[in-house]
Amino acid sequence: MIAAYNYSINLPKDQKMERETTIRELFIPNAIQFRIPNYQRAYSWEQDRQVQQFIEDLREHPKASEDSKPYYLGHFLFESAAVGSGEFWVIDGQQRLTTIILFFQSLWQELTARKQRGESVLAEFNPDQFRRSYVENEGQRKLRTVSYDEPFLHAMLLNGVTQERPDTLSARRLAAAMERLAKEMRTEERTEEPLSWLALVENAVVTTYEVRNKEQATQIFAFQNDRGKDLTKLEKLKAFLMHQVYVHSPYRLVSESIEDVDMRFADIYKMTESIESLDEDQVLGHHLTAFLAQTDNVVELMRRRLKQQATGKLKMEWIRGFCADLRNSFQNVKLIEEFQYGGAPHEQLVGDVLHLHAWAAWPLLLKLMHHHHHDLPKLEELLRLMEITLFKLQFMSGKSANSLPNFATEYDGNLENLVARLRHTAQHGFKDYWDFNGELKAFIDGNHHYRREIKYLLWKYENNKRQEHRVGRLSLREYINDVPGQSLDASIEHIMPQNPDGVTHSETFEKEYLHNLGNLVLMTRGGNSSVSNALPVDKAARLKATTYLTQREVAETILKQGVWAEKEIATRKQQIVDFAMRYWRVGGETRATQL
Repeated sequence: MIAAYNYSINLPKDQKMERETTIRELFIPNAIQFRIPNYQRAYSWEQDRQVQQFIEDLREHPKASEDSKPYYLGHFLFESAAVGSGEFWVIDGQQRLTTIILFFQSLWQELTARKQRGESVLAEFNPDQFRRSYVENEGQRKLRTVSYDEPFLHAMLLNGVTQERPDTLSARRLAAAMERLAKEMRTEERTEEPLSWLALVENAVVTTYEVRNKEQATQIFAFQNDRGKDLTKLEKLKAFLMHQVYVHSPYRLVSESIEDVDMRFADIYKMTESIESLDEDQVLGHHLTAFLAQTDNVVELMRRRLKQQATGKLKMEWIRGFCADLRNSFQNVKLIEEFQYGGAPHEQLVGDVLHLHAWAAWPLLLKLMHHHHHDLPKLEELLRLMEITLFKLQFMSGKSANSLPNFATEYDGNLENLVARLRHTAQHGFKDYWDFNGELKAFIDGNHHYRREIKYLLWKYENNKRQEHRVGRLSLREYINDVPGQSLDASIEHIMPQNPDGVTHSETFEKEYLHNLGNLVLMTRGGNSSVSNALPVDKAARLKATTYLTQREVAETILKQGVWAEKEIATRKQQIVDFAMRYWRVGGETRATQL
């Protein structure tokens, strides 16, 4: 096996890619370098799925002594960066190629360490020559990835598993893949096993095709698929649009037109690495809902829309406009994520509507950002109406219709018309026969409120008290327990416990007061566990010492009355109900303060 390790071959720098070759023959020219263009997606293989499958394939493939079947690693599509340069753009197959580089780096580290420990089976193994052939040759690495991950990959290939903090999702995946490969190699007691993997990968059969220019690459990539991970809807959309640009652009403008689409998608892919709450296809889906009223089968949707354009020139204008709007939607998602936890009133409201019903809110938020990103504070009343609508919708028994996505599709930038429409919706719901206010009022007027939606109500009630006392509000980030180093986890707690120490509730109390809104308070998990089943009079002092004003209010009542029973619960319930009726404008258009 070791006898095959002759890494001294030096093929001409201008050698063309062979149609069928091996990984060893693909890598061995010393001057060759593979580069990932920025318009390609970044590294997306996951360590527990595609990377692990890569290792399992090596383990399960018959060894050379058992069966001479070649190991097949698929097809690669390249574009020569410049004649004679030895540099090739990786148009298709970059996930596999990147993983192979990580595999070689991990294997080099492991075999080098084992050789230093004196393993005789590695006597003929030359670590320096191996690295020059497969990882780096005189400072020139075999692979350069997308520009925003390039510094991290460089550090990792230079130093092994780097301590440098990865700042993109793709960089974290690169680090995780390297760690998984290194771990799998370390766990093999017999060095012959990783050596057999090396032989398989070196001699793995691949097919390659070299295109002359981006126009040709666009046509081929439009019909390609990646073996390791299915193309996302966004990738299929990119491939389709680039092919359409090639078909419909005037010949003299083909390169320029394809480059324009490239640049838009390069920006999009870079932004996907920093978007936290949505993946790329979710952003695409919300964009299509907002602008084209459809999310199913994006390629067919694009094909139908392009057929509606009478000439090639109009088709090109439509594609350019669509790509620009899509790029802006990805940018707007980033902006919305940045200020949904902000302190300005309109920013607080964005956080509220996303918390209440993100799926319904995103398309309209994207459309509003598209038209009004330059003047967001003027959206405060509209966002408030969205919040009222989404809160009341939670209490519509058996009615799930939510037309906010349709509002997004139909919105043309006329803010006054949309505000008027949402004012009606906030009072009547999405169907005229709904009793939108009545359903909410009937629930709150009842006696059993111990359910998820009431937590949001109690949060707003807490902030109402804070506003009255001119103290800082309890933020959305605190409310959802997203504050580093703190264990808030605001939850609903019974003031009079369900199972109090030494007390048995009457049937009437259990039915009408135990789970009543007046007997519920917003409390941290730590506070909950610390008071457990103590009676209200025994935990009043602790409640009075908290930062929650609604808890202090309860404590003051208990300390003053010396008891917490039906009367006190009913009085507090009415106070909260009065607030809710005002705040969510039940039965009228009275303007309420944002909390």
